[in-house]
Amino acid sequence: MIGLRIYGLSTQDTAYQREAAERLHLPYPLLSDRALKLRMLLGLSTFRYDGSELYKRSTLVVRAGVIVMAHLEITDAASHPRDLLSALTAAER
Repeated sequence: MIGLRIYGLSTQDTAYQREAAERLHLPYPLLSDRALKLRMLLGLSTFRYDGSELYKRSTLVVRAGVIVMAHLEITDAASHPRDLLSALTAAER
């Protein structure tokens, strides 16, 4: 898993993301996609909440600019990191 980096992606603006990353003590940066370009390019799922369009929880593992693993519409955010780590470890073998 050497060389992997973690980024968060949301549709909120950069100021909101900065505040959220600090408030949540996130150990990774958040990237803004206000124009929903990735939704259009990759077909990522969104939902509407409180007047905003947001991405459904998903994880994309990208290596050298190529998506090598995708977990879309994650329903169990608590167990997902452990499941993802297991999948990445298995893929390295």
